[in-house]
Amino acid sequence: MASYLRCPVDLDKVADSYELWQKEIHGILEENERHRWTVSTLSKQHQLGRQALQSANEEKAELQQLVQKWQTFVSKRCDLEEENEKLKQQLADEKSSSAVIKEAHEQQREDLLCELSEIRAAHNTDIERLQQLAQQQGRRDKALLEKQIEEKSGENRQLQKRLTSLEREKHNELVKLRLEYDS
Repeated sequence: MASYLRCPVDLDKVADSYELWQKEIHGILEENERHRWTVSTLSKQHQLGRQALQSANEEKAELQQLVQKWQTFVSKRCDLEEENEKLKQQLADEKSSSAVIKEAHEQQREDLLCELSEIRAAHNTDIERLQQLAQQQGRRDKALLEKQIEEKSGENRQLQKRLTSLEREKHNELVKLRLEYDS
């Protein structure tokens, strides 16, 4: 039979070492949780940034199309103005038909200005509507994120309570073992 030498063990040192390790583990777990929360927050911000960039790119494409339409419209208007100048020269040459042609072109010009005014008003209305939609979406996204943060905070509090309870149980178990060993 083999005999084992028993080394004297100082339970106070073991308990102190155990408590020190538990404190260090608890500190590391808290730091890890803070890092996880930071990563989560930064990930959400990154995702929101990507969504905002995508939205801005879509709006940019829409605005580019609108600019293209406006450029076409302005080009047509310039063409009409050039044509109007030619007609004015012909009016000077042809006095008999000058009044009728001049009235027709004035009416056409007024119609175009009215149409331009209507297009501008519609464009401004569209811009206001898009801004309102963007603000509403921003508020909805903010509310959703705040709700998620609150839920995560609740989960974190529950985990903290559970961790505290487990630490108490460990401590009680250690005390029981110490009492058993002492007796």
